Amino acid sequence: IANGNINWGMIYATQQLESREILARNLGVEPGWLPATRGWAASPDFLLVIARLVAELQPRSVVECGSGVTSVVLSRLLSIMPGANILSFDHDPNFAQKTADMLRERDLPGPVGLSIAAAPMTQHVINGETFNWYMTEGVMVPEQIDLLVVDGPIVNNENPLARYPALPILGPYLSDKAVVVLDDANRPSEQQTLQRWVQEFPGWTVEMVPTEKGTAIMRRA
Repeated sequence: IANGNINWGMIYATQQLESREILARNLGVEPGWLPATRGWAASPDFLLVIARLVAELQPRSVVECGSGVTSVVLSRLLSIMPGANILSFDHDPNFAQKTADMLRERDLPGPVGLSIAAAPMTQHVINGETFNWYMTEGVMVPEQIDLLVVDGPIVNNENPLARYPALPILGPYLSDKAVVVLDDANRPSEQQTLQRWVQEFPGWTVEMVPTEKGTAIMRRA
């Protein structure tokens, strides 16, 4: 507190640092082992939510929309689960390569079956509307997805509902115990996406987790 004012920025930064340290302990690594977790990267508190869900679900198959730090964390978490696999979509081949480099530098994915699909954005028609989302043609999507992490593609003015297609397109592959996690859930675009998901998938419930950028967890009712 300075001059009677609370420095919320410093408080939030401290919370993320603490979350990063807790995450590192959960992974059995030093905090410096983790890639950068600021800016566009997933926040430490969001990654802690992912770690909690992996411990709860013991997923055999994970699909993530948007590769990066989450790919590293998921690979490490699933390394003790024989037969587990991860499919990561990324529209940018350069970023997909950076993710592959981060994994290789940390001797990951280890025993985990991991594939990074450098899938360009293409048009999908959903309920008569056209959306830009990852190309799925030629991608081996698992028949049963236990955990779906939606942290991509990039949302902008030209594509405000960029993350909406994830559930309509991948919904048929979700297992009975599947959980869907949406990052950046505090943003208006993701709020609109959530509203549409709830309306179109009434058999699912939503839990909002107060992380730095907002996290929504969806489960079957």
